[in-house]
Amino acid sequence: MQVNRKGIRLLDQLLVFWVEKELLTSEQSERLRQSVTPKKAGWQILARYAFYCTVICGVLAIVAVLMDEQLIELLLRLFDASAVIKSAGFAVAATLVLCFGYRVAKKSPERFYTRESIYFLAVLFIAASDWFLGKALNTESSHYSLLLLPAFFIYAITGLVLASRTLWFFALMTLFWWFVAETDYQAGHSLYFYGMNMPLRFSLFAAAILLLSYLMPCSARTRLLFPMTKTISLLGLFIGLWGVALFGNYDSIASWSDVSQFELWQWNLPLAIACGLAVWAGSQWDDDLYRHVGISFFILLIYTLFFEYLWEVMHQALFFVLLGLSFWLLSHFAEKIWLRQAN
Repeated sequence: MQVNRKGIRLLDQLLVFWVEKELLTSEQSERLRQSVTPKKAGWQILARYAFYCTVICGVLAIVAVLMDEQLIELLLRLFDASAVIKSAGFAVAATLVLCFGYRVAKKSPERFYTRESIYFLAVLFIAASDWFLGKALNTESSHYSLLLLPAFFIYAITGLVLASRTLWFFALMTLFWWFVAETDYQAGHSLYFYGMNMPLRFSLFAAAILLLSYLMPCSARTRLLFPMTKTISLLGLFIGLWGVALFGNYDSIASWSDVSQFELWQWNLPLAIACGLAVWAGSQWDDDLYRHVGISFFILLIYTLFFEYLWEVMHQALFFVLLGLSFWLLSHFAEKIWLRQAN
C-alpha cells in the first residue's frame, strides 16, 4: 500500500502509541510498517521520466553519430592523437566520472537519478574508449563483437561494484548485442547457426540468462540488480519467441516466403505455451511481471495471427471493422476486471 509522507508520519505515531498501550506487539507493528511504502510524489515521477528521456536521447545521439560518416570523419580530424591515446583518454575520463558518481552516491544516497545520470555519462565514455580501441587494433568491421565482450565486462563489473542499475542495464544490452553479433559472424552472416536461425537462438540465450538470474538473490551485492535482469531476460525470451512465431526456423528469407502461413502454425506453439506458463507462474508466485508479460504476448500472438491469416483474404474495410471490434471487446473485458477488483 502506498501512502504519502504525511500519512506515513501519522502511521508511525499511531504504531508507537498502539505498542505503548499494548494493543500491538513490536513484531506486528514492524510488519504493518513494512506493508506501507511512500507514494511517489509528482516531482519524483518527473525526475524519473526526465532521466529516462536523458538516456534515450543519449543513445539516439550515439546512433546518429555512428550513422553519419562525415560527422565521424570530422570528429577524427578534431583529435589528431592516435587511436590508442584517444582510447586511453576516454578511459581516464570514464574512470573520473565513475569516481565522481561514487562520491555523489556516498554523500547523498537519496539522489538516485543524479548519480545514475553521472553513470550514464561514464557509459558513453566507456563506449567511446572501446570504439577507439577497436580502431587502434584494426578490428575488422565484420567481427566487431570482439569489442562488445570487453565492454560488457566493464559495464558489468562497474555496475556490480557501484550498484548502478544504469551500468548493469547497458551490460545486459551489450551482452545480448554481443551474442547476436558473434553468432552471426560464426555462421558466416547466414541465418543458420547450429541449425537455428536468429530468433530461435536468441530465445534460448535469453532463457539461459533468465535461469541464471535466479542465482542473483543469493548474494547481497547482486540482489539489487535481480529484478532488472529478470525483466530484460524475460522480455528477450518472449520477443525471441514472437520472432519464431513469425519466421519459424528457416534458413533464408526466400525459403520462408515460399511457405504458406498455414504451414507455420506449429511455430506459434512455443510462444502460446510460454504465455500459458508465464500466466500460471505469475499466479503461483504472485508475480505481476510474469502475468503481464504472458497476457501481453498472448494478445500480441492473437493479433499477429489475425494479420497473417486474414489480411490477404479479407476486404480491408471488413478487416478493420473486425479489428476495431476485437479492441472494443478487449477494452470491455479489461474494464470489467478492473471494476471488479476496485470493488
